[in-house]
Amino acid sequence: MLGEPHVKRTVALFDGQNLFRHAKAAFGHHHPNCGPMRLATDICATRGWTLAGVRFCTGVPSVEESSMWHGYWSRRLTAMSRVGIAVTSRPLRYRTRDIRREDGTVDTVSLAQEKGIRHESCRASLDDAWCDLHDCTAVASDDGDPAGAMRLVKNIIRRNASV
Repeated sequence: MLGEPHVKRTVALFDGQNLFRHAKAAFGHHHPNCGPMRLATDICATRGWTLAGVRFCTGVPSVEESSMWHGYWSRRLTAMSRVGIAVTSRPLRYRTRDIRREDGTVDTVSLAQEKGIRHESCRASLDDAWCDLHDCTAVASDDGDPAGAMRLVKNIIRRNASV
C-alpha cells in the first residue's frame, strides 16, 4: 500500500445550516453570510492541501413558508455555483410542535427539517473518491450524518492508492 500523497487534493463539504448556526453562535451573525469558497481555501492553505472542490448543501424554505428566505437562498446558491461550488439543495420539510409555556398556555410553532440533504452531498463525494478526483474530504458539519459515507470515502481512497 502506498503512503499518503505529498500534496493532498481536498474536497471541502459544508453543511450550510450547521455552518450558519455556528457562525451565529461564534460571531453573532443573524444572516447566513459565510463564504464557503474562502473558508475552504483558508483551511487547505493552513494544512498545505490543494483545494480540488467545494460542496455546499442546504435546505431551502418553500415560497409559502418564507418568500424572502426562499428568494435569498435561490440567489445565493446560484451565485455559489457560478464560482465553482457544487451546490446541493432540497426543500425544507415543516412539522408543527406544541410548546407549553410556564403559565400553561400552549403555542404551536412550525419547525423546519432537512431530510436527506447531507446524504446527497456525501454520495457525490463518494462518486468523486471512486473516480480518484480527491485524496481527502474536509467535512464541516456538527452532526453524525456524513460519518458513514466519509468512512467509505476513506476506504475508496485507500483502495485507489494501492492499485
